[in-house]
Formats: sequence, structure tokens, C-alpha cells
Amino acid sequence: MVGAHDHAVIREGDRPETGPEVPHLQYTQISPPQIKEALRHWMATALPGIVPGHSEISVPSTWAVFLSDVAPAEGARLFLPRGNAEFAHLHADGSLHLALDPADHPAFLASGWGEKHPLYDRGVNVVMFYAPRDQAELEVAKKVIAASYQYATGHAHGLGVVGTSRATSSRGCRCASRSQSATYARLIVASKAPPPRPSRRRTGTHLRPRPRDDHPGRLTTAARPALIDARHVKWHLPDRQAGSPC
Repeated sequence: MVGAHDHAVIREGDRPETGPEVPHLQYTQISPPQIKEALRHWMATALPGIVPGHSEISVPSTWAVFLSDVAPAEGARLFLPRGNAEFAHLHADGSLHLALDPADHPAFLASGWGEKHPLYDRGVNVVMFYAPRDQAELEVAKKVIAASYQYATGHAHGLGVVGTSRATSSRGCRCASRSQSATYARLIVASKAPPPRPSRRRTGTHLRPRPRDDHPGRLTTAARPALIDARHVKWHLPDRQAGSPC
């Protein structure tokens, strides 16, 4: 449970634009290359009992971490197709997909740091953490990944809770200190509502964000099928309920 002395951790600024369907990627506010590489290195070296590699469920450019020398926690719902190994992956744009404890989804989603996967309401236990834009946001990303690792394994990573040291980024990201939680490193619902998602509707017609070819995270409609491995085509069938490429 969240203690009485917990404080909000708020992501500053507007939410980025993301795709409304799979593959679920981020189009704006992407990570600088050095931030993304630092996060990838940390994921590969800081989490015990994992092995890195290409995602088994996302587009080929997506890099993931899998449980290897540690068993999954009983009842943990991890990524398809295996459901017991891949628990987090990093997209080319710097955004993350993670499996988190469902009990913590409401607080995470209300915090403004991420959003539901397009198939979340069909039972997929996947949320997106928006691409970290600077060092302070990178530290928040690490703590959310540590929370995902704890959910996947049942073992605490040791990073503690989000915002264990007070920090203010160049964007004003405030990470307030709080006591260690006995169960989970969770984000707290902010006292103010997060900014609304950018509207994609113009003059009554629903339009997706216009793709931009110079963006590594932007995929044109024509390019998307080519980036999805053939073994994942089955997830496009409309009667499938289990999951989809991330």
C-alpha cells in the first residue's frame, strides 16, 4: 500500500504522440541517442538473472530483456509468445513496453509517465513508458523497469521507489524522496491531472499523426508490415484475444 508520506512524481509537459495501433510506437519527444544507449546498457547489466536480445513480440529493431537464470514469479503475466521470459523492451524511439503489477496500473497511468497498450483492454498486461528525454527522466525509467523486474521475478532489484533522491531536470521533472516500500516501487497519482493527449481529430475526420520518414520511431503505414516478423502475422487476426506485436 502507498504510505501517507508518499509524494507525487509528475512528468512535466504534454504527452507525446503515439500510434493508436500495433506496432505501438512513440512519434514525438523521442530519447536523445545518448540517453537511449545509457538506458540500454543499464538494462543489460543491472538486472540479475536476465539475458538481453531482440524482442520476440515487437518489431525487429526492438531490444528486450528476458528472464534467464531466475524463474518467473507465480502468476506473473509477461510478454507473449512465451509469457514467462520477456518482461520489458526498448523501442528505437526510446519508449518502453513493460509488464507491471496490475494493481499499480491506475497509479502509473494517472501519473502521466505512460499509457495503455492498444490491446490493454483486451487483457494484454502491457503499458508504455514514454521515452526519457534527459538524465532525470532516465532515472525514473530505471525505477519503473526495476518495478517490472520485481513483478516478473518476485525479487526486489534494490533501486527503491521512484524518486529516492530529490532531483529537478532541465524540464522541471520533480522526483520527491519517499520511504522504501515493502512491496513495490510504484508511481503515485499526481494531485493534478496529467495533460490531455494531443487531439488527432480535425473537422470531424479522425486522422493519425502524419508520418515523418526521418524519425526512427515513425513508421509509415506502408512500412509497418515489412517490419513485423512473419511469425507475428497471426496476431493481426481480428479474433485473436491473446496479444499482438508491441
